[in-house]
Amino acid sequence: MSSGLLQGKIAIVFGAGGSIGSAAAKEFAVEGAQLFLAGRTWAHVEGVMRQIAARGGRAEAAMVNALDDGAVNEYLDRVVSKTGRIDAVFNATGPLAREYGNGKYAVDLKIEEFTLPLTTVVKSQFITARAAARHMIKQRSGVIIFLTGSPARGHAQGTTAIGAAFGAIESLTENPSDRAGPVRCKGCLPSYDGKHGQPYHPRNSGGLGWRNERHQGSDDRTNGRHELPQSPCQRF
Repeated sequence: MSSGLLQGKIAIVFGAGGSIGSAAAKEFAVEGAQLFLAGRTWAHVEGVMRQIAARGGRAEAAMVNALDDGAVNEYLDRVVSKTGRIDAVFNATGPLAREYGNGKYAVDLKIEEFTLPLTTVVKSQFITARAAARHMIKQRSGVIIFLTGSPARGHAQGTTAIGAAFGAIESLTENPSDRAGPVRCKGCLPSYDGKHGQPYHPRNSGGLGWRNERHQGSDDRTNGRHELPQSPCQRF
């Protein structure tokens, strides 16, 4: 049931063709947001757009590589030119768990496996967040949502590579807020299956929690962590 919380808001989702990105996009749409969906595989992103449209939502799809700084900035410029602003950006881009050696002990990881989440997940999060922040600072409002996970705390066996990436993202979540003024930076934490090294699908995990929320005039963390049984929309 929709609360209409995001009615009239402009939300951009990178990695919208994947399981987490598509689930977040559909929830934003239910809450009334106008969506701009981006991803590298047109068929996947278009499919999500059609599903949203079939349920009465508003969404547009585009092929955008979130690892391409120029392409991301050009895409956000186009969105702002069309809508006048960006209210929220969420990036769910990332490789498959098997590609970065999830489940392996650190001593068994290849260098390429360890660095893959850093050169893809962390890099793309920085690119999309920086590009969005530049627009949001000008408009003096906006929310940047970072995707992180519990392996950032180093307690999940076999998650060395993605854990290092998530730790970097949590630091990144805090740092932009120190200079971004009215722009809010939030960390989105899906429930994590440590045994298989995969995040649970958001719709099956009791919603998404938030951690490390910092914004202008606020530092209300509890031991550096928020884990709330709420959806992204409920924390905007």
